Amino acid sequence: MVRPAAATTTLYRTVLLAELTSIQRIGAFSNIPGIETKYFSTTLRGARSYAAQAARVFGDGPFTFVRTTIPTNLITPEMQITVDRGIRTVTISTGLLGRLSAPDVVP
Repeated sequence: MVRPAAATTTLYRTVLLAELTSIQRIGAFSNIPGIETKYFSTTLRGARSYAAQAARVFGDGPFTFVRTTIPTNLITPEMQITVDRGIRTVTISTGLLGRLSAPDVVP
């Protein structure tokens, strides 16, 4: 009997060069000690909006957009927030980063 694939939710993260280098080196997301959560937009548009805001306010950049998926059943209401002028976001704890699919750069 073939089991149906579990439903997944696509997430996008805006990253600077140091984080992109880490993702490419290990093939996954990770956190440095002391950081317990990563923020992921639920849309590419949201990730791009965050990048534009960070560039304008902090002078950050250049940015790369990275896509991943998570099993939808792992997302709890507490993980879902809206940040930075309406960007729907899912917060992923360090303990759940290993449940994300392999990240890929959005062209």
